[in-house]
Amino acid sequence: MAPLRSLQDEEVQELLGLTATDKDFFESPIAWEDEVLYFLLPDRFSDNLELNYRDLNNQLVTDGVTPLFRKKDKDNAWKDEKTKNRWIDAGSDFVGGNIKGITSKLGYLKRLGVTALWIAPIQKQVLGEPTYHGYCIQNFLEVDSHFGTREDFKQLVEAAHREGIYIMLDIQVNHTGDVFAYEDGAPGYDKGKPQKVKGYWNEKRSSTDFIPFGTIDEKKYPNAFPDAGVWPKELQPAESFSRQGQIVEWEESPEYLDGDFYNLKKVNLGDTLNDEDFKPTPALEAFCDIWKFWIAYADLDAYRLDAGKHLGKGPCRYFVNSIREFAKSLGKTNFLIVSEIAGPDAMDIVRSTGLDGALGVGNIQEGLWNAPQGLISPGYYFDAFSNEKDSNGWHRSEMITMIDDHDQIWRNGLKARFGAQPHAKTLLPAVIGLNLCTSGIPCIYYGTEQIFDGESEAPPLPADAFIRESMFGGAFGAFGSRGRHFFDESTLGYRVFQDISRIRAREPALRRGDQWLRPVSTDGMIFKIPELKVVPALRTIIGWSRILGKTEVLCALNTDPKHSIDAYVLVDCNIHANGEGMKRIYPVGGRTVRPKWKNGVMAVHLKLGPGAFVVYR
Repeated sequence: MAPLRSLQDEEVQELLGLTATDKDFFESPIAWEDEVLYFLLPDRFSDNLELNYRDLNNQLVTDGVTPLFRKKDKDNAWKDEKTKNRWIDAGSDFVGGNIKGITSKLGYLKRLGVTALWIAPIQKQVLGEPTYHGYCIQNFLEVDSHFGTREDFKQLVEAAHREGIYIMLDIQVNHTGDVFAYEDGAPGYDKGKPQKVKGYWNEKRSSTDFIPFGTIDEKKYPNAFPDAGVWPKELQPAESFSRQGQIVEWEESPEYLDGDFYNLKKVNLGDTLNDEDFKPTPALEAFCDIWKFWIAYADLDAYRLDAGKHLGKGPCRYFVNSIREFAKSLGKTNFLIVSEIAGPDAMDIVRSTGLDGALGVGNIQEGLWNAPQGLISPGYYFDAFSNEKDSNGWHRSEMITMIDDHDQIWRNGLKARFGAQPHAKTLLPAVIGLNLCTSGIPCIYYGTEQIFDGESEAPPLPADAFIRESMFGGAFGAFGSRGRHFFDESTLGYRVFQDISRIRAREPALRRGDQWLRPVSTDGMIFKIPELKVVPALRTIIGWSRILGKTEVLCALNTDPKHSIDAYVLVDCNIHANGEGMKRIYPVGGRTVRPKWKNGVMAVHLKLGPGAFVVYR
């Protein structure tokens, strides 16, 4: 398989010319809110060398080398300050996960309840840079050798599709990796003034010998491919880049639209402020073809568009329309395109550009974290959603919801997984239930199902590295470990996710139903939505209903990690008759509750143990 360097290469052109009549492509889901996503970084997930995990056929794999983590292995990499520092240092570089490792764990994922896999960028990174996360791309048409090959990725998608699992790839349009150098080192943005460029980094990243900035003359610089400059060659003209220096003021427009994302180089996509009469640049056209190529090559089902806030509405809308039309031509009628969008304009950006939805919206994840702990009023989370599209809240199809993620952009400074919080294990059913059974497209961040407890320390290691532990062990395993893997299907977190995912899959109302936060009452007389009025925490039952047609599914959780709570929770009197039973479907078993009239409203009486989560139908 010849390496690709141009959009004019025969293989690329052939794939860009395909339609649904030329090849059978995997069909899109009817409704993405039916799915459960799982997000992973290829470098941190699996190296395909684990021992005693279960394969796709649920058989124990006995030919691996890395043993399963046990409690006694905690902090085995922290024997002293020297070994701890070695573990910390390992977290800032590639640790060895790869695409074949992901393929080998499809059984683990499918049994967990995962139906769609979101994979961080796999494209070739800038040579010699420790960008294990994949967001610093130098060749957009090739897979980074740390992860494997294009063929490995294609085989992963094929294997996933055989198991009914969709694939969403994380992609870049806003910027490339650090592919060229400025004359002044790392200049900051200065009122849109163009900055002078030394040239493209050469294949050795020499600070004294640069390749002239512009389309690379491969006869004069025969060693430029594959590691120097940027590829495909259609991105090489100097006009492909904004060249305005690094963003300093992240909320100032047009600075956050036109400036470089730290040392990553902002691509010139067109007039980022011209929303009505936008015209794409050749660089944006090239990116449209690049990501069309990957859909046709690997049969992808969705894209997560990185740094959506920084694209500008015009470029974003043009890209989304171009990709969606191409996907439709392949028979993918519901190709999902979502974007990470920070800040108060997220909803406007989604709805004005044609994006299907957003993720990384701060108040959503913050609410998922804090509501089950009683640290905020539940309305803070529930009020962010709406049962109607084009309203002031997020519709269930517009938001990917997740407890943990790799950035935690809503947390300034120190980062931490939910597993690092006090009483995390006790409250785990509550927080998982809130994630999987409320509006949105739920997503599990790798390791959350194993209750990873990564929490950042002081610099020099970037804070986000501590929430990107390795599932397969290696030199940067979770819980301060090394050389132990975490593909354990018997743990509490795995089983809770698995059980609630099954309930969600069986109950259409939990996926597509309207959502109603329910008033509760301790005495059966006064019903009200719980509110945090006394710090430090609200100790209550939070109840909500998902209603689809004449079916009501009632969910409830206890925010108290130490004590049981009993309360009355309102249900729909138009659906339930007085005394009619509602069966508990999670956890399976337990008593049936009977709605009864209480002070003019229909309610059920619930008693929940510490951190408990229940579902009634």
